[in-house]
Amino acid sequence: LESLGTVRSTTAGGVVTGQWVSADISLQGGVSAQRLRVVALPGLDDRPLLGMDVLGRLRWQQRDGILRIDLNEAP
Repeated sequence: LESLGTVRSTTAGGVVTGQWVSADISLQGGVSAQRLRVVALPGLDDRPLLGMDVLGRLRWQQRDGILRIDLNEAP
């Protein structure tokens, strides 16, 4: 991914420097986003990390051993 700039982030492990990048994302279930601006942080290897800016837009529901994640619709 091509770097669009540098950013400093505060994580549970302390302050780290990462890179802004643009990515196309496609998830199972038909959810996709093109040219999504994301931050690549060192030390995460290939594990994704979602920030509270993303998590706050989602609605979580667990029932019968199934976790369902939906967009949190605006009232």
